[in-house]
Amino acid sequence: MYHHSFRSLGPSIANRSCLLFAVVLIHVNGKPTLGQWRTIDAAAESKLVRLRTPGDRGVDPGAPLYLVTHGMNGTCSGDRFHMLAETIWTFLPEASVVLVDWTEAARGEWLGLNLPFVVALQVDVVADEASEMLCNLGFDAANATLIGESFGNYVNAKIASNFGKVDRMLAMNPAAELGGYPIPDLRRCSRRAYSFHTYSLFDTRVSLAHAAVFLETPPGATGIEQHTSGIARLTTTIGEASRGWLEANLVAADDSPERFKLRATLDGRLVAADLPRHRPLPD
Repeated sequence: MYHHSFRSLGPSIANRSCLLFAVVLIHVNGKPTLGQWRTIDAAAESKLVRLRTPGDRGVDPGAPLYLVTHGMNGTCSGDRFHMLAETIWTFLPEASVVLVDWTEAARGEWLGLNLPFVVALQVDVVADEASEMLCNLGFDAANATLIGESFGNYVNAKIASNFGKVDRMLAMNPAAELGGYPIPDLRRCSRRAYSFHTYSLFDTRVSLAHAAVFLETPPGATGIEQHTSGIARLTTTIGEASRGWLEANLVAADDSPERFKLRATLDGRLVAADLPRHRPLPD
């Protein structure tokens, strides 16, 4: 049972833009069969959150659950979040897969500008609404893996805290503290948590998981492209029949506030590393 009361939010934020990065990074062997996406009726009066699932299996409270949560600017059909959910659904037929769609609240526009701190104000309210809906579905925190990008990781952290502690969390490119949301400690609300970072200014350098992985990105990738690379990389590993990242069965490593102890190479390997958290100065 969840631990907090949930409240609704007032007017949503306007204007949508989907950050679509690096379809070129996504190569899935045995391309997943596109499921018939549908919205789950979770018997909650939510105006900000839709829970959506690919395929026709629905949500089985007794099955492993994978929750995918986007960040700022939302999600749209066929983007990296839908591709990840469909890939999990295809390659893990025993699992339930749910996409947390909070696009309306993730459109951080104010006076014509997309502002992260506007989105940051919505994170807790969105998480509380999603938690109530998940509770109505019979959400089992001990059997759940929460996967997010940027602010989506902080929505997931609040959901996990509402239920006490989830099994696993994969935090792809967690948002920097300059975005306006206090960085949560994922170790407090999950049994196993991994965070995946680049040197993008949009990624936090804060120690927030049991272990941190540095994601290599192609030369010349912009800060936004780096910041949105993790979900695509995760999709690739699953499509290559590797569940190591997804199941958080990675190389054991204690997280460090100063160093990255793991590195995900562009060719798919995960290797031990000793990299600084901040971009090294040029020689």
